[in-house]
Amino acid sequence: MVDSGFALIRPQLQPEVFEKVTHALFHEQLLRVKYRPGYWCNSDKKPGAKTVMPLAMVESGRLFYMVAAI
Repeated sequence: MVDSGFALIRPQLQPEVFEKVTHALFHEQLLRVKYRPGYWCNSDKKPGAKTVMPLAMVESGRLFYMVAAI
């Protein structure tokens, strides 16, 4: 058996967020997202915002990633 590395904790995925992302992906629509780098998790800094074009949803292990063009 091969160790898969660090055991990542899957973040809570809000159904309405997943629906909006997949809708924008399948209908080729722009999506306005707010983001915060992981190292800001214990910070009071405000999240940034960008308009992106979703290109794909990737599932790796138990995590989902959105691939997007800025």
